[in-house]
Amino acid sequence: QQQQQQQQKFEEDNITVETEVEAASSQQLYHEHEDQSGDRIQSIKQDWPRLYCLIARVVIPLLFLICMALLFGHIIAWIEADGEREANDASLAFTYKSYLKRVTMTDAMTLSLSGVSAYCYDQYFGMSNSSTTNNDNEIDLSLREHLVECGTRLANENIPVVGLDDFFYDSGVLEEAIKFSAHTRASAANVPKLTFFWNSCGDPGSEGGDAFERNWYKYAYNIKDEWVTSYQTLYDQNIDNGMDEEGAIEQALNEARGTDECGINTAGGALFWFTLITTIGYGTAVPSTLSGRYLCYSFGFICILMFTVLISAAGDVLMEIFDDYALRRRRLSFFVKNKVGATLTWLVIFVGYMFLLAGVIQGYNDDRRGEKTPIEDAIWFSYITLTTVGFGDVTISNDTMTIWDIFYLSPLMLLGFSVLRNFLLKLSELVMHYFPEDEYTLKQRLQDLRECQEGLEISEVEDCGSKRDESVTSRDDSNLSTKEVKGHDIA
Repeated sequence: QQQQQQQQKFEEDNITVETEVEAASSQQLYHEHEDQSGDRIQSIKQDWPRLYCLIARVVIPLLFLICMALLFGHIIAWIEADGEREANDASLAFTYKSYLKRVTMTDAMTLSLSGVSAYCYDQYFGMSNSSTTNNDNEIDLSLREHLVECGTRLANENIPVVGLDDFFYDSGVLEEAIKFSAHTRASAANVPKLTFFWNSCGDPGSEGGDAFERNWYKYAYNIKDEWVTSYQTLYDQNIDNGMDEEGAIEQALNEARGTDECGINTAGGALFWFTLITTIGYGTAVPSTLSGRYLCYSFGFICILMFTVLISAAGDVLMEIFDDYALRRRRLSFFVKNKVGATLTWLVIFVGYMFLLAGVIQGYNDDRRGEKTPIEDAIWFSYITLTTVGFGDVTISNDTMTIWDIFYLSPLMLLGFSVLRNFLLKLSELVMHYFPEDEYTLKQRLQDLRECQEGLEISEVEDCGSKRDESVTSRDDSNLSTKEVKGHDIA
């Protein structure tokens, strides 16, 4: 038994030793791999500093913010989608109700105008009926039929019958809405418009349609046809159930839906979130629910701070790369060393980039919407976008946006913001160079006054002014003597 116990203990000790050896070797391999990875990173930093800084400080943070825009854009679109669908259905119901009133009024006017001649005929010949013969009665009856036919034709010519599609088009509900402060079911009665900021309402057979099929007008006419079909079905059911015509119409108007096939517009929500974190704020799409606003208050503010840091980092990297390129060439060093030249250089780059972005927007609208954007409108869009003014009169439509558009429009915007940031930085340096701050700055003045007033009585506080002037004079004298010594050393 003792030999067996010793043998078992010996085997356990061997297993423990082997386990420790394996753990030590694996840990050593891990550290070696980690050291090799660290060496690779250091090698990339040393050999490719521009590429490393561009990827580590700009590309990766930008991709992270784009993913954040897609995530929170989908969330806010999901929050606001139901309200937009209800508002669109209410707009269609209000327009169709106006159409029914127009049809009723047109029928009444047509009936009145067509029956006037026959009514006047009956009134006239009713008084002289006793003095007419049978032959005259036959002539009078044919005359009466002619008058009825003439009146009907006259009514049809002067009271045009408006079709449903024409009425919807003329009412303006099928015109694209540029800006909305809030699009809800309650506001739809006052401003009956259709919006597709948060919903994608393409043809159900094409699963929302591809990028070229996604546009506002296709969405609008699609849900209009769906709504009219839903209304007719509900109206027929109400009549079959024994409801009176007025009640059947009212209930069908309230229950008809044309937006059941709509889905969440993630790309449109991402565009809204990107305009939020860049503080452009076109104002085309705005959240109308408290939940959507709370999301903007919290995570939107955090994303704004993150994008501000990203603009600063991207501007630094861009300026360092440009300065390095210019300093390597003597002819271009003027645009870096001279403050006026550097300021004008970045201003020219910014203006040129505005034209570049304008060309991109022209191509985007031509490709997606099939319409030509005037060059002056495209340049205006570039200006209000890069300066984050964001008036909203010329914008990118949410309904034509796709997820892949975010991945190339975001870098374009970021580069424009970085160029503007560098121009403003050079401009501030130029102003400070020609209008330098006093050597005795406001901060120093307040500090001296605070130190003088500490521990003094109220009656002695007034003496701080004279003491402060003496300290300023002594400081100026010491600065002057220091300058003279430095000048003597240089000489």
